[in-house]
Amino acid sequence: MKKSLFFITLMLCSIFFYAQNYNPQAAVEYADTWWNDKNTGGADHWGEPYYYYGTVVHPDGSTTWFGGDCANFVSQCLIAGGLDLTAGTDGFGKGVDKRYCIPGVDNLIDHLLYKKYSLTDSSFPQDENLLFHTLGDPLFVRTPSNSLKHSLICSYIDDKKQFYACHSSNAHRAPRSYYAGMHYSRYFNLSIPAHCFNCKKDAIL
Repeated sequence: MKKSLFFITLMLCSIFFYAQNYNPQAAVEYADTWWNDKNTGGADHWGEPYYYYGTVVHPDGSTTWFGGDCANFVSQCLIAGGLDLTAGTDGFGKGVDKRYCIPGVDNLIDHLLYKKYSLTDSSFPQDENLLFHTLGDPLFVRTPSNSLKHSLICSYIDDKKQFYACHSSNAHRAPRSYYAGMHYSRYFNLSIPAHCFNCKKDAIL
């Protein structure tokens, strides 16, 4: 009886924590707004644009590549949903930029592991219809050689099939199968912040 009561209390606390801290619909609305553009209107917290880590075209026509904006964009979506990423990968802000985003794929993964969000790893190239992965949940994929990594956010579900938004090769409501060449996946579920089932940093990615 005591164990059952403890479990129920724990679940209620998790739901309460989630309701207070993350609004997936707000994250999705941000993704729908900015998936094909950078936020130049200024973030609410500081009144200036977010940094952009993609290809910047200068007035003289030259370009500069800053390494990719995918993790930075997913960070912005998570922040729009109410998450605070300032703890970084270690609790002390490692990997966080001056706009409180985490621009690196590995660093953003490590932050979510540090926060102990539920994680499911998969080596199947076209996982779809995953009931545990829902709106506002981030997805990280990589190639078998680990030469290319990518961050996405679940922004739409139709007939139990997930679709994703991202920056760097910008996409809106792209199915997981669109990234079939990137076999390895890490699916985080943000609705269960108090648990982590297979959060080993040396797994998959």
